[in-house]
Amino acid sequence: MGSSRMGVSEVVFFGRIETRKGVPLFMQGVEMARTMIIQEHDGSHMDRIAFNVTLLGRLDYVNHVMAKRWLDERASKWPLPPKVMSSLSRDDALRYLTQEGRLVVIPSAVENSPYTVLECLELGIPFIASDLIGIRELIHEDDADHVLFKPNPKSFSSFLLKVLRDGAMVARPRMSAPAARDGWSAFHRLVANKALQAQEAGQDLRRDIQLPLV
Repeated sequence: MGSSRMGVSEVVFFGRIETRKGVPLFMQGVEMARTMIIQEHDGSHMDRIAFNVTLLGRLDYVNHVMAKRWLDERASKWPLPPKVMSSLSRDDALRYLTQEGRLVVIPSAVENSPYTVLECLELGIPFIASDLIGIRELIHEDDADHVLFKPNPKSFSSFLLKVLRDGAMVARPRMSAPAARDGWSAFHRLVANKALQAQEAGQDLRRDIQLPLV
């Protein structure tokens, strides 16, 4: 297993703020986790729950609605609305995430290039993520089950509660980050070259190469 666990005071969605990146799943899961905490504490008020919520990434559209508007409506009854940070550079965002007490959540429904996971692994940032092909393969086999959840609100909320109680793990990479990046870069170069060759030959790319399902 990875290093000792760390306390969590802030849960941070990290990624483009859009449907495909799992924003609805994230918001619903957080709401379910808070409800379960209230029930466990005999109806304690929402303002006594000890974690803040942040969405960090570029604003896009969620369920065909502008993301900021969708978030405002979804969290209209939250005692403390989630913080939205959409103007940070990538470097500033990563610096923000490395500060103590922050847990990154990567709840993508589909993830073709999990560079966000690679960055967290490389920088030692605690994270939890959807258990998808292409993500699990990046994480040390002894750590994967401790940081990956099934991409649905029920599984995410239960997993989040466990992490809030037990602390967040800093997962280890299955291989070095440079090696993982090189592998993904080589794969994308292969796809690009096959596409060009197929276009020049008038062939269907799908007959020559099987793309990943993620």
